[in-house]
Amino acid sequence: MIAYQDCPRFDKCAVNKCPLDPNYKAMASHPLDVERKCTLPRRKRVEIGAKYDNLAYGGLTGHEYTALRESNNLPLNLANAVCNALNSEQAIGSGV
Repeated sequence: MIAYQDCPRFDKCAVNKCPLDPNYKAMASHPLDVERKCTLPRRKRVEIGAKYDNLAYGGLTGHEYTALRESNNLPLNLANAVCNALNSEQAIGSGV
């Protein structure tokens, strides 16, 4: 299964650049797309992303991931570790 298929909005979603798509970094939004941004809450995207190890940003958008990295002023490998830790905390908090 692909991560975006776990999204509760999958059947109705029209976002071409989905943060739950393994090819997210290579994708681009088109100005004529019906929906250009994912509207699923970040918390839910990260929760879904925690189940998959092939997502570039663990379900975060590029902007969210960059902001997290910059706010922590961490090297890339440590930023990835923070994302993984956040995923684990949210999984624990949700009873998963």
